[in-house]
Amino acid sequence: TKDFLDKVKFKKGRFSLENQVVHAVNDVSFDVEQGEVFSLVGESGCGKSTTARTVIKLIEPKAGKITFDGRDITRLKPQEMRMIFQDPYASLNPRQKVMEILTEPMLFHKLCTSKAEAEEKAVNLLERVGLSSEQANRYPHQFSGGQRQRIGKFIIADEPVSALDVSIQAQILNILMDLKDEFHFSYLFIAHDLSVVKHISDSLGVMYLGSIVERAPKKALFRNPVHPYTKALFSAAPTMDENNIAESQELRGEIPSPIHLPSGCLFHDRCPMACPDCARKVPELKEVEPGHFAACHLL
Repeated sequence: TKDFLDKVKFKKGRFSLENQVVHAVNDVSFDVEQGEVFSLVGESGCGKSTTARTVIKLIEPKAGKITFDGRDITRLKPQEMRMIFQDPYASLNPRQKVMEILTEPMLFHKLCTSKAEAEEKAVNLLERVGLSSEQANRYPHQFSGGQRQRIGKFIIADEPVSALDVSIQAQILNILMDLKDEFHFSYLFIAHDLSVVKHISDSLGVMYLGSIVERAPKKALFRNPVHPYTKALFSAAPTMDENNIAESQELRGEIPSPIHLPSGCLFHDRCPMACPDCARKVPELKEVEPGHFAACHLL
């Protein structure tokens, strides 16, 4: 429980599609410190889930390195890692009862000396997230969606609350935060909902077309977004302010295909502030204030 994702760096995550190449993840690099929640946000198709699946080895990285607690895990088998999927049912083996799902990794990794000890820990975990010990002998399909989310105790969470109503979302997020504080867990958290990531995150990375365009601590990013895409993304988030829609920054055009990436800055053909250099040169992440990085020629 004290391990953490130390460093992730991907150099070109590519998929072959007939005679074409899909550039799903490009030069994505970030750190997740121990006890920290690092969130990835961005539009659908920007590469968030591909990044998460690569970290957990459901997708084999073409290049780059994944370091966990000082150990290179780039070549680990996916069976050695766990993930909370957008559909919680996909995280759980439908043929196993919840007790087996929880105790199997404890016994496999020798975290417990006996099955009885593992079962006792499993019951304590279930009770900690608001489930009873009697429910340990149920199969995943016998739980509601919100209950299934409480069974998973993992580090990487891909849209873990997107399919839940607001009240259940709040319960799950509060449980995740309580567990983080109690056990000093670390999370790589992926979501579309900016209000969710604002609630749970310590730092964020904003992705566009497979790349991180801005990365910063939560307070700095929400106080002072500097990349044009981040500004547009934040302005489109619904609020209780009746002027929000009028003030939102509408982007021109559509997201380019990851098969045919634009030259220079990937965002230049939709950016309202684009200059001639934007189409010619790829911008590097620059530090605009301590810990706050953005990739834009205008900075």
